[in-house]
Amino acid sequence: NKALPLAPPELASTDRITTLEAQQNGLRLRRANIERVLRDLDTPLPSNPLLVDIKTRWERERKLKIAQEELESVKVAEHDVGLKLLRAYKKREREAEWESSSTLWVRRVTS
Repeated sequence: NKALPLAPPELASTDRITTLEAQQNGLRLRRANIERVLRDLDTPLPSNPLLVDIKTRWERERKLKIAQEELESVKVAEHDVGLKLLRAYKKREREAEWESSSTLWVRRVTS
């Protein structure tokens, strides 16, 4: 599987959080597309052997299995990016809290 080029929000972002959000949005879109393909492949074929031969059925089952495996890998990647994003949010909140509390502490000490 070839990696796709970076999306414009990822290229323009200098912040780690915006980069992770862009990755998460890309994975969410990819998951939706794969789920749509799975729905299309999951529709039953006519049971008449004259209309659909066994090779076509096997090929369809193979494509369905590949799409399900890809969906699972996308879900895992989406989960990993979500955890990274959560950690980045927490880190930013801690740094913002530390900066605001340190100025109060400095003011109290110097007063």
